[in-house]
Amino acid sequence: MQKARYIFEFDALGTHWWIENLDGKISDVLQKKIHTRVHDFENAYSRFLPKSLLSQLSTTGLLLSPPQEMIDMLAFAKSMHTSTDGVFDIAVGSPLERLGYGEKNGRSHVIDDTWEALSIGSDAIRLSHLTTLDFGGFGKGWLIDEITKLIKQNGVQNCIVNGGGDLFVSSMQPIEIALEHPIDEKLTIGSTYIANGALAVSSPHKRSWVTSSGQNHHIINPKTGESSSASVASVFVLASTTKVADVIATVLCIDPKLEKKLCELFGVKVIIVRDNQL
Repeated sequence: MQKARYIFEFDALGTHWWIENLDGKISDVLQKKIHTRVHDFENAYSRFLPKSLLSQLSTTGLLLSPPQEMIDMLAFAKSMHTSTDGVFDIAVGSPLERLGYGEKNGRSHVIDDTWEALSIGSDAIRLSHLTTLDFGGFGKGWLIDEITKLIKQNGVQNCIVNGGGDLFVSSMQPIEIALEHPIDEKLTIGSTYIANGALAVSSPHKRSWVTSSGQNHHIINPKTGESSSASVASVFVLASTTKVADVIATVLCIDPKLEKKLCELFGVKVIIVRDNQL
């Protein structure tokens, strides 16, 4: 007899989420805690919400009494910016808006050095040049890790937390995870096994659109301010945390030459699928 699956599903951060308790049902109390955590996170850090903390900082250049989580997120983003030779940058919101991804708000300024423009303190965060910051390159991965912690704190040790294809697995036994085809979501290009770790996938084919300037997608090369032109169809990254996997998957879509450095630095495993391999 096939074992029953207990899955809790919802939509958030512009994608579909599902959470599976590998040992039993997810209680109504825990479901409510997860919903609250996700709702609070989205309201605080979505650049698409004008009243979010991130939007306030981008609009006014000042955020008083920031939450510790936002300070921690900025510290993580800064460390990944350094580790990726500047390829990962949270100041890609303005180029995305200019290319038609999100409403234009007049802050099309592109910062030469994001981390010189940002001053981060426990009393205030200041942004000297108004621009649209974006946590999309790691926010979902960050939240997946946080939800996993929340679930474990509430007594569920074996689970899968999946946010739009990026996921964290905590299991006594390895779980087979299919690797989705970057263009046809009904197809797979292989699989991997995870017992305790994260998988993130990034592909320019996931969010693309056409404007008068041509075909664009959501993976921005911060050094050009344009959609990445690397001939990469998809990147899969296995890591110890989803936030690190999320960043590296995006970065390698932009500059696959960083693969060796990032694998050695973070101990991750990577599969890069080129356009000519499909």
